[in-house]
Amino acid sequence: MRPVIDGHNDVLSHLEEEGAPDDALLQEDAATITVPRAQAGGFAAGLFAAWPPTESLDFNRTPGGYDIPYAPELNWEDGARSIGRLGARLFRLLESCDGAVKLVLDVADLDTCLNGDALGIVFHMEGAEAIDTDLDALDLTVPTLLVIGNETTGMSAAWRDACDRTARIPIGGSASSLNAATAASITLYESARQRLRNGR
Repeated sequence: MRPVIDGHNDVLSHLEEEGAPDDALLQEDAATITVPRAQAGGFAAGLFAAWPPTESLDFNRTPGGYDIPYAPELNWEDGARSIGRLGARLFRLLESCDGAVKLVLDVADLDTCLNGDALGIVFHMEGAEAIDTDLDALDLTVPTLLVIGNETTGMSAAWRDACDRTARIPIGGSASSLNAATAASITLYESARQRLRNGR
């Protein structure tokens, strides 16, 4: 079985909300991703996300999909406390799981996880990315060269610096990014929509 590296998950937030013990990842049913489940399913590592708390949002169905509102602003102190709590939980978890869970800091750490020696945690702070313009606010009726960032790391600093404008595609739910092919398709559709509307 080939090992899998997964995208974002909310395991840390779930454990914190449930008041789970620090070694909870050693128990199969403690969360959607645990050491026993990872070993059984060939799961090597994942992005364990930490994000500030948000209020429950209402998702309205529209003819074109869903109308997903932005989360209300959160003051800096509450956000920092929330991220700090999840970071502290992560380090307690690493200590309590006695080597069965590993914080991935470099390629050597990831290789250890791919070899099946530990479940790898890539600690990802959600919302730490640069804030960009929404896609529909860009004028895509003019000649445009598109640069699409990848799901995990986005664009490199060099590519970002080379761009005149950067934009984001608003999405909701637990996902925070789209794969490159999907992002490119949505962007090309938006460009075609604008050009048809303006007769170009």
